[in-house]
Amino acid sequence: MRARPCSATFPARWLPLGAACLGLAACDAGPAERLPDAVEPAITVPAPRRPAVSYYLLQVGGRCFLYTEQAEERATRREELCPRDLRDGERIRLVGHTCMREGGGPDREMPVRCPKGMIFTEHADRVDAGLVPPPGVETDAGR
Repeated sequence: MRARPCSATFPARWLPLGAACLGLAACDAGPAERLPDAVEPAITVPAPRRPAVSYYLLQVGGRCFLYTEQAEERATRREELCPRDLRDGERIRLVGHTCMREGGGPDREMPVRCPKGMIFTEHADRVDAGLVPPPGVETDAGR
């Protein structure tokens, strides 16, 4: 069986289809129909919930301070050990289960490992507020 050259058969076979597509694209469909007014979405998405209290670890003059902010009020909790990679003037913010380094410019702002003191303080505050059970108390959620 002898093979036919592709260059001789390919353009001839697809030429009518290509011409038809170009003709449809150039065709004027007449006046455009008016689109209906904007419709309200059936499902509304609630705004993201922000925590009432934000936890920060700030380094100033080689010393680090753990503080909280609630409704624009700052409350210093205590002095903590400074992480090695935290520079003067930078801070670490607890965001859910992640910590973000802030204040050192765009190249320094990134997720970092959360300091244990920050996590323990946040968890203790949640236990005190009754949001989570204290350690050692069994709940039905694990069953």
